[in-house]
Amino acid sequence: MKVLLGAFGDPGHAFPMLALGEALVARGHSVALQTWRRWEPDAVAAGMEFAAAPEYQVFPTRERPLKPYEAAVRAAEETRPVIRSFAPDVAVSDILTPAPALAAELEGVPVATLVPHVYPDLAPGFPPSYGESIHFHSGYPYVPAQLEAGMVLSIEPPIFLHEERLGVRLLDDLLVTETGAEILSSYPRDLLVVG
Repeated sequence: MKVLLGAFGDPGHAFPMLALGEALVARGHSVALQTWRRWEPDAVAAGMEFAAAPEYQVFPTRERPLKPYEAAVRAAEETRPVIRSFAPDVAVSDILTPAPALAAELEGVPVATLVPHVYPDLAPGFPPSYGESIHFHSGYPYVPAQLEAGMVLSIEPPIFLHEERLGVRLLDDLLVTETGAEILSSYPRDLLVVG
């Protein structure tokens, strides 16, 4: 089977896709990975073809604004030739990387989504949507000037050991109260090693 993988280039999204690609290659499948150029040596070393993903600066771009949806549409159009050239049987796209999925759908290729997050144990529709970042950059209209009781924040401090190619992001949802904050997350903090 021919599988095209598409991933956002941050380590927490690229590593799971690299691992999936390596496992598919080990099982005899033909795999191409489209992600940021920094991961090309890793993809090639694992036996995959590599295609550089379009990279756009979306936040902040005051001098040349490019909205996220505009970036996704533009990237999908730039990804269509990759889909045509590799001719995959299926495309697997990272949850933060819509371009490969959109391009594959436009080319009639079935699509699957990889969600490289630990199960968050949150109620359906819990704000913010899981996988949606909150960007605290001053000057953006959707960033409040101050925190107020009733607001919900997602705190996601990352820990990356680049030389070991390991990373983790601990996710906590906090409810701002009149007297401080209440942690809403209930996922256990025990270390679980898989694989």
